[in-house]
Amino acid sequence: MQYWKAHYKDALHDADIRIINAEDTAEPLSFTLDGIRFQGASCADFHLAEEAYYDEAVLDFSLLVDELCYESSRKSLYFEDALRNICTQMKDNYLLKCCFTCQYSDYSPYGNDDYGAMLCYRRYKEDCLKVNNKEEYFRYLEGKDCDMRQETYLCGQYHPRSQAGGYRGFVDGARDLQKEGEKDEQTGNL
Repeated sequence: MQYWKAHYKDALHDADIRIINAEDTAEPLSFTLDGIRFQGASCADFHLAEEAYYDEAVLDFSLLVDELCYESSRKSLYFEDALRNICTQMKDNYLLKCCFTCQYSDYSPYGNDDYGAMLCYRRYKEDCLKVNNKEEYFRYLEGKDCDMRQETYLCGQYHPRSQAGGYRGFVDGARDLQKEGEKDEQTGNL
């Protein structure tokens, strides 16, 4: 067994830690922070060691807009699940304008982390418009150079996810927004 000295830093921590390398398991690396043990196969793969024990770590995931609180009914450690639930609730009032609802971003079909793993394909807009399932993702986008963005990021090339569902499908509200925009253009309303 080996011990590695490391330094962990985030908004709440700035601490020296000790990573244990057990070497003979599928996930040999582990460390403890605030009494919580993390483990992984590599330094980029750390996750909760006893995930079942922390399933309720997310007690509240909500978005407050104009004094309206949209609270996710999904108690999930995955941002995607909670945000999709909130978008469904607010679709008649708002569209969340960010990478999560953008036509040109998607998660990897190979899996994604709990947060911050959106793949941006804005340089390949025409190909994005052809993708409505996993098979088409592999046909049109696999292997293309993309940017990694957080779900809440917003760039100047944002377009609501309304023309093609992409690998993960449509986001509630985006298609309705596109239909309203088309209707307003036909009637002259803005």
